Amino acid sequence: MRGLCAVILLSLLLNPPVVLAQAATRRSSSASVATTHAAPGDQSSPKAALKSFARSLEAGDKQAIMRLLVTDSPQDKKLADAASDLAEATAHLRDAAVKTFGDKQSEALGNQPGGADEAVKRIDQSEEKIDGDKATVKPKENEGPPLNMVRRDGKWMLPMSELSKDVEPADLEKNLSDMSRQIKLLRELTDEVSAGKYKTAIDARQALDKRIMQASMPQITTAPSAATTAPAGSAPSPQP
Repeated sequence: MRGLCAVILLSLLLNPPVVLAQAATRRSSSASVATTHAAPGDQSSPKAALKSFARSLEAGDKQAIMRLLVTDSPQDKKLADAASDLAEATAHLRDAAVKTFGDKQSEALGNQPGGADEAVKRIDQSEEKIDGDKATVKPKENEGPPLNMVRRDGKWMLPMSELSKDVEPADLEKNLSDMSRQIKLLRELTDEVSAGKYKTAIDARQALDKRIMQASMPQITTAPSAATTAPAGSAPSPQP
């Protein structure tokens, strides 16, 4: 896993779905520390683009997320679409929970504002090196390799291939399938929360957890017996 706000995207792409409702909204242990926030859509420097990316993920702004990612291959595009859809669905659920249950109770469904603050702080403290239209951003604490970035039409962006290059193609395909199911579950729960189906956020979270467990269980199929597959009116074969 890479440092900086890449961990947010990679958590969306690669982690199991057990805590998916909190994936983009986790509270930072140091959220009270003042940080320099990037202006919305700021891509004037590698660090500014990374901070915009972290903020866009937390807000669930799909269009902003896609504008910040370079997708040079069909697989890159699929991954970016899935990540932005999941961030959007997570944010919609959080907003519906706050509106229905209030700030405090909706914490059970991931309402923990300031989830991008720690990423922004780490970006501010990182080392930025620019070489023409390429750049690297390396965490101050030296955890892992630097994050590579590129400049396209004067704007700094994150290559989707850079964020996923250490992952096996088979794992990516599996996670794309998992994410599709997760997004569907989140959207369904958002509609139910908005419609007042649940008395408390804890009830809604328990329903989500149950569906996640059911969705992750392997589908068991039973082979049809000879009696059920025989043509209508035919007698079963005699036993020897």
